[in-house]
Amino acid sequence: MNETIDIMGREEWEEALSKPNPWARFWFTDDEASDASGMSPRNLRALQALGFIQSVKAKRVKGAQIRMWSSVDVLAAALVFELTQQTGLSTGTMVSLLNLLKGPVLVQLLEEADSNANLAATGAVEWLTNESDVIAMKGDVHIVIVDRQYVFVEGRWQELDGEWVPDGKSDLLPIGKVDKIYSQTPTIQALPANEKSEIRNKMIEKREHPISLHSLNLDLALRSRIYQAISGKDHASEEG
Repeated sequence: MNETIDIMGREEWEEALSKPNPWARFWFTDDEASDASGMSPRNLRALQALGFIQSVKAKRVKGAQIRMWSSVDVLAAALVFELTQQTGLSTGTMVSLLNLLKGPVLVQLLEEADSNANLAATGAVEWLTNESDVIAMKGDVHIVIVDRQYVFVEGRWQELDGEWVPDGKSDLLPIGKVDKIYSQTPTIQALPANEKSEIRNKMIEKREHPISLHSLNLDLALRSRIYQAISGKDHASEEG
């Protein structure tokens, strides 16, 4: 759904908007969402048109209704922004890559980041007090592109997947295939859950002996963006 939706009454919005800190109220105006995510309001709406995020209507007691974005969707936009800035891939391509993740994995990743952002806004998260502390951590979730063909999710994705049962297997999972990923017209296809095991085995073998790797650290991208947004040290913002 791409249309802005209505989810709360006037009094509820009035109470939410009485909180000056958008991280504390969990809702952002266009300008606040733009400042926090790095994306312009226009490009936030472009992400909505792609079905990646969803705005809502805020009906105020006084004044016209305004567009609002949830903190989780602001972080989803921030993730796209950080990754596109670092990779040079287009917004549409990055959304397609992120959509290869099993739904619960991306949802839980963003909800964890949302909780940390809310704590960080009150100074309660230590890794946001010093820029040098925004570092990669063991188990960070990565999307990894191998030999420009095969896509994996690696890291702690299992604990984010509510349906996963611990089995002691590898922390990497084949999730898709790509072609011409760095062109203007890439092809990105999800790997079906029932894909033949020989295909998966071939992909895993390629991962073990890659010619090239392009690894996208989703956790670190979110930590970096949250730090920039909350500390005010935004070194990479978008124009337009």
